[in-house]
Order: sequence, then structure tokens, then C-alpha cells
Amino acid sequence: MTENLTYSLNLNVISGNRSSIKLIDFLIDNEYTDISFILDPSVPSNLFWNELKDLIQKKININLIHINQSLEPTYSYLESIRNQFSVDTKCIIGIGGGSTMDVTKGISALIHNKEHSLSYRGFNLLTEQVLPIILIPTTAGSGSESTPFSVFIDEESGRKFGINSNDLFPALTVLDPQFVMTCPESVTISSGMDAMVHTIEAISSKKSNMIAKMYGSYAYNLLNQNLEKCVSDPLDIKARLNTLIGAHFAGIALYNSSGSVSGVMSYPLGTKFKVPHGMAGAFFLRHIINMNINKGYKEYDFLDINLLERINELSESFNIPQKLSFFGMKHSDIDEFMYQLDFLWSAIEQNPVDLTKQEIKQLLENLI
Repeated sequence: MTENLTYSLNLNVISGNRSSIKLIDFLIDNEYTDISFILDPSVPSNLFWNELKDLIQKKININLIHINQSLEPTYSYLESIRNQFSVDTKCIIGIGGGSTMDVTKGISALIHNKEHSLSYRGFNLLTEQVLPIILIPTTAGSGSESTPFSVFIDEESGRKFGINSNDLFPALTVLDPQFVMTCPESVTISSGMDAMVHTIEAISSKKSNMIAKMYGSYAYNLLNQNLEKCVSDPLDIKARLNTLIGAHFAGIALYNSSGSVSGVMSYPLGTKFKVPHGMAGAFFLRHIINMNINKGYKEYDFLDINLLERINELSESFNIPQKLSFFGMKHSDIDEFMYQLDFLWSAIEQNPVDLTKQEIKQLLENLI
């Protein structure tokens, strides 16, 4: 039986080994004659980046190359760098992980929208031009290149809020394994498990639909079959490309569904204890799957009839910690953790089975 369906796929994507070179024609065709870059700190040492930069500079003026210094970007960081970018810039290209891609979106929004960045928290609050964005991920995980969302920390409250606008969909996304070949093992694992959280929560959310399930199932298979290969053989171009595509599909699935408990619980763990977002979500994932199965949820079979066993295998293989105390969390931190979750509870309510605050609090008690 078909279902009533509303979905969005506002994307322009090219993929393949060395496919980034094709963006030169895209820049020329769209008359993006003055561009700026925002890069992860590791990108300048990438030999392919230097080749690409040289090719671009022969035809396009590069106004600025900014190196992102914020692992978990804040609104204060956006404010500190926004004036470096010229109003004459025609396009901003972000090459990096989720944080760098989010900063790219944030800056593209702020060049012509002059209020303080905190004024634009929420959805579709930008009133002036948003610069076109090109995104090239250097990790296979966040899925930021798939969505119009960008997430930043409000340091005063310690919580994450987004600048979200349909104008922040990238004009072009490039999935090129040349930019993930040198991704460190720890980042490969954290980002890959982040994508796994996205796809599992997208297909099981109460908001899930056939689009989310279609992209989510492809994402799961690509990640499941290739993530371990990327760890054991980082130079496996095919495996790297497959995980890039898998993470991208997971982002599409999540955008057309919703996140849920594991993703939401990663936020307070990340902001207070500085745990990388992907690792924080991966920590909770197997425990939430287990809770849902024990409460009667059976639809994980859509992805894998042995899903919990497989996630446990990956967690053990990747040495994902088993206790919150590993990150420095104590029993005395639980009340503050639960307080932070209060602001995100509407997302937890999308879990396929109902979970009470007492059940979440007891889970935290058990995991310390």
C-alpha cells in the first residue's frame, strides 16, 4: 500500500575519483569569477588539493582561503571570521568534514545578512542573498552536503542551534575519494558511525517514509560493506567512494525523516565532554537499538535481521567505549545531561517506541 508522501531532493551531485576537477567548468558556466575557500586544517597538505588549486587559479580568482579552526563551531567563531570574506565573493567552496561544511554554510549566509548570527537561529530567517555554496566532504559521515542545515553552539547556553534555510542547499556537491584517502583512522570511524546513526534513525523514526527507507537502506548497505575496509586499507579508493556515497544517502534519508535518541543524546555528550559528534552518537546507538527491540520494535529487520549483532560487532571492532565514565561523565552529571535533553525532547519522541525520561535517565545511570 502506498503512503501519502512529501519529500525534497534539492541536490546537484557529481561523484567519482578526481571528480573535483569538474567543478572548474561549473564555476565558469555559472560565472563564479571570484571565489573563497573554507578548508579543514588537513586539506592544504593534500597533494590533490594543491593540484586542484593550481588548476582553478588559472581560470578563477581566489579571494581568500580560510582554514577552519573550530572542531565544534560556535556562533562566536562565525562572528570572529565573517568580516574576512569580501562582499564581492560570488561563491564559497567548503572542503572538509561536517564542521567545516557547516561553517561554509554559515558564512555564505552572513556575508549579505548583516545581523548577529544568533539572530538567524531557526528556519528560513535569512532575508538577504545567500551566496552559492559548493561542498566537498573530506569525511564520510555528517551528511551536511545533503542538507540545508548548519549547526553551531551557543556558548552562553551550551546548546546547539542551527541556521537552517532552503537557500543553504549546496549549488554543487562533489564526492571525491581523493579528499578522504588521508582521513585518520579515528575520524574514519567516528564519521562512518555518525552516518550509520543517521541511516538507522532515519528508517526507524516515526517520521520515516519510503524515500527515507529507500536511501537509508542503500546507505546502510554501502556503509556496512565498506567502512571496515576503509579502516583496514585506507587507500582503497572504491571503499572510500562507497562510504562517501553511503554517508551522502544517509544524509538524504535523515533530511526526509528525522533523527532520534542516539543523535540527540550525542549533543550534550559532545558539548560538555568534548566527545566528537560521531563517536558520541555511536556510543549510544547499540543501547538504543537494544531498548527498542526489548520494547517490541521489529522493523529493524528492514535493514538487517541481525542489526543489533552487527552494530555490536562494529562497536567492538572500532573500540567504541562501553562506559560514559571513559569520557569523564559521572553520576553527578546526569541531571544536567537530562536538562539539556529537555530542549531536544521533541526529537526523542520520534523514536519508534515511546521512551520515558525515567528510562533515559536509568540508561545513563547504567552506562556510567
